[in-house]
Amino acid sequence: MPLLSTKRKIEQIDWSASTLVSRDLPKTVYRNLRLYLSLTHTNTDSSATLLEVLDMVSKLELVINGQDNIQVMPLFHLYYQNLFDFSQAPLSSVHAAASGASTSYVSLIMPQIILRGARKNDTVLDARRFSSLVLNANWGAASGITDATVSAGYLGLDTDEYANVPDGFQLGRHEYAFETRNLDSVGDIQIKLDTGGNNVYYRIWIYTFNSSSVLADGLVTNIELGTRNVPVINQLTARLQADNMLKYSISKQAGVYVLDLTTDGRMSECLNARNLSDVILTLTSTVTDGSVKIVYEKVILD
Repeated sequence: MPLLSTKRKIEQIDWSASTLVSRDLPKTVYRNLRLYLSLTHTNTDSSATLLEVLDMVSKLELVINGQDNIQVMPLFHLYYQNLFDFSQAPLSSVHAAASGASTSYVSLIMPQIILRGARKNDTVLDARRFSSLVLNANWGAASGITDATVSAGYLGLDTDEYANVPDGFQLGRHEYAFETRNLDSVGDIQIKLDTGGNNVYYRIWIYTFNSSSVLADGLVTNIELGTRNVPVINQLTARLQADNMLKYSISKQAGVYVLDLTTDGRMSECLNARNLSDVILTLTSTVTDGSVKIVYEKVILD
């Protein structure tokens, strides 16, 4: 029987300043989670930006069985992943005028399937087998938007699920990990990736920020990924951005670099680090006062 795709509303996560707020999610079979961020804020100047609105959720965590964080990322990452995967910007509106209280919003998809995969349904999230499924939202402060005060907000949640999945349904799972590093020296900065376990890398997203916490080019000039003996990628950042533009049919995004470890979405070509002793990401930095945020997108197919 064909799988039936269904969608439904679930209880939203209300904004609470500088607080982690959790929401229990239905234990069903997810294709995606749909998110709708809405913030009401009063501005004293015309300074608010989309990135600041997104950073009001500094981190999302999807937790199974009360202990395993299978998806961890900043909310702004989903904006860029949606932009790249759908080749168009997500629906958004930023209240940037110096005026009374008004609303900014962004609509996003938190994918459980592989949106750019040769077979998108190589991964789903079958939560029926878990004792619990919880989404944590780490909310920012009321002053988190420049020259503005946030007074209310919420993260709306809708499921995008399969409703008639037979018992024993077996597909892979989409996972995300996240880390932040300082660009605090000029030259090569090496980052050791997790290996062993279920570490199979599909894409690596690299975001470089200047000293004003703004996404910017020129802070890193080269990116290399590989084991100590075998290079996988060694590319100038300007050329990597040009490749990203062609593959995803988008304009250049300042400070955003995607290492795609498959060809035409074939999951068999992912970087399988389960039996490797080391995988090293090397960033050639030009600054001493920047930072880099990295999201590791993984798939577990067995």
